[in-house]
Amino acid sequence: MHLVITNRHLVTFITILLLPFVRIVSLLNKLGPSNRLLDGMAGFTNSPRQKRKAFAGYAPTSNDVIVATYSKSGTNWAMQIALQIAYLGDADFNFIHDLVPWPDVPLPLFRAKLGDPKLALRAPSRLRVIKTHWEQPYVPYSSLAKYIVVVRDPKEVFVSGYHFAKSMFGPVFGFNYSADEWLAQFQSDRYVFSSWAEHTASWWPFRNRDNVLVVTYGDMKRSPRAIIERIANLMQVALTGAELEKVLEKSDFQYMKAHEENFSPSLGILGRNQGRMFRQGKVGASSELINAEQQAIIDRFAISELQRLGSDFPYKDLFDTRTLALPLHGGNHART
Repeated sequence: MHLVITNRHLVTFITILLLPFVRIVSLLNKLGPSNRLLDGMAGFTNSPRQKRKAFAGYAPTSNDVIVATYSKSGTNWAMQIALQIAYLGDADFNFIHDLVPWPDVPLPLFRAKLGDPKLALRAPSRLRVIKTHWEQPYVPYSSLAKYIVVVRDPKEVFVSGYHFAKSMFGPVFGFNYSADEWLAQFQSDRYVFSSWAEHTASWWPFRNRDNVLVVTYGDMKRSPRAIIERIANLMQVALTGAELEKVLEKSDFQYMKAHEENFSPSLGILGRNQGRMFRQGKVGASSELINAEQQAIIDRFAISELQRLGSDFPYKDLFDTRTLALPLHGGNHART
């Protein structure tokens, strides 16, 4: 009799180990320092030293398809598309990270490892998908590998990140941020998901390379079939009509939302709705959380950061910036 260890077993084991910590943190939350705990975690995970560790010593190969998106920008969507293309529409998994390594994952919960060559052999295309949220300097570049980058309007990223952090960290760290406090975090170097502008500015210069595809989240929503065809072309996978239809079906928002448990580990200590991966998946809906002035603050901050970084990313051409016509009444923080 062979004992099969699954990600669910690993998560349960980690849950048991973390229970004493969770109880201590829950007590601290009642005393008020919960937001500082989240700040401290961000400072650790986003440090250059930690980022360099993720791909240390790894050289990408011709089997690698690296999905390098900023957090809350369609990462799971792009991963699912690439994975289904690699498996000709027949990728089957209990948890997507059984098949997709995530080297920069905050906790080592997942079985798929960066250095495991067998992952590529499982796919008919002999390709494997790798996920990362890091900026380009922390991700090794090779002309042999393929890279997919999705850029999303930071106003939408802000709102999606707020709701995700509340569901993921709230039960443990006590997520007490107001929208204004989260906005201040977004403009600081303590933001838990790191810098949107630094990620965008680092990958944008690679957009014209033959093995790199940079698309916007809005493009994916408007033309999913065309984007899938572009990704398949990047991966050099010739899909049949039937295979393309399967990829379309399995990468549809409603399909993925109905199978959400396959994209997010369930950590019982964090509650039933912990870390909801798929909420609305809309474009241009940031007004559900932030008003027009707050949207303008994000636009101004993102544009100024891109300018500071010397990036020619065409922000105003790609995103709705009508709120920039509003007068500024304060709150446009410099990065701290």
